[in-house]
Amino acid sequence: VFTAEMWVPKARYGEVEAALRATALENGLDTRPIINRVKTTETPPTHIPVTSFSLGFQALVNTYGTPRYRECNPGAFCCIFFPFLFGIMFGDFGHGLMLAMFGYFLISKEKEWGDGAGLNDMVQMCYGGRYIILLNGLFGAYVGALYNEAFAFPMNFFGGSRWYNSEDPSQGCEIEHDGVIPHCSLDTPYPVGIDPIWHYTANKITFFNSFKMKISIIVGVIQMSVGICLSLLNHLEYKDYKRIAFEYIPEMIFFEGIFGYLVFCIFYKWSVDWVAIGEPAPSLITMLISMFMSPGVVPTE
Repeated sequence: VFTAEMWVPKARYGEVEAALRATALENGLDTRPIINRVKTTETPPTHIPVTSFSLGFQALVNTYGTPRYRECNPGAFCCIFFPFLFGIMFGDFGHGLMLAMFGYFLISKEKEWGDGAGLNDMVQMCYGGRYIILLNGLFGAYVGALYNEAFAFPMNFFGGSRWYNSEDPSQGCEIEHDGVIPHCSLDTPYPVGIDPIWHYTANKITFFNSFKMKISIIVGVIQMSVGICLSLLNHLEYKDYKRIAFEYIPEMIFFEGIFGYLVFCIFYKWSVDWVAIGEPAPSLITMLISMFMSPGVVPTE
């Protein structure tokens, strides 16, 4: 006699029952298996149904921790946020397409390779994250199109830069061979993405690093805000109102008061023409540090 106790998802209880009976008939047993539902007050283990698409993203989430029973699963949001953040930092149209094609190649081998058990360690790791590679490449190509950059070269899909020489509008805004820097003007912004002329400027690396960092902060703050809101849903599910009052509300106040304000300042800095008003653009890092190191000046009189 063999006795076993196990957790079974309600939706798959019939499958387990049918599988046990089919196994008994195949082995020629005289008695059918006896299946009883056991009532218990124990907390069930977490069961997260995954597909071949969501398996890799769910594995990323599980490296940080598995959600408790009846908690919101952040793996569903990871399927979009993770590739998008990767694309912001990767940001190259040509390399993104190459990465997406590599991911598509791995996906096309699903029928041949199955679960990838016979592959070597390096290929098996890439094969397990084939959908992550595909989406990372697609988002990298999309953001690279916004950066107007392919294989580290600028793209001129819309007829070149919109900056022109103020003294001679028929000429471009490039630096002459004699090193003279022209006075440039701009009537209309570039239709899509960053103006290609930024790829030829002396401060190209500084500009793009600053831009990518700010975009990453914006999307990262949105992602973390979604995570805090998911914790609110968990507290409501468990009717844990003390956590809402002493955990969720303080988290939102402190997080949005610091990093939400930083996101607001990023958009405000972008919206102001600091050259026109004759003031230097403020340093957001210095501003954030000063919020804590020198929040205000106390008058001496």
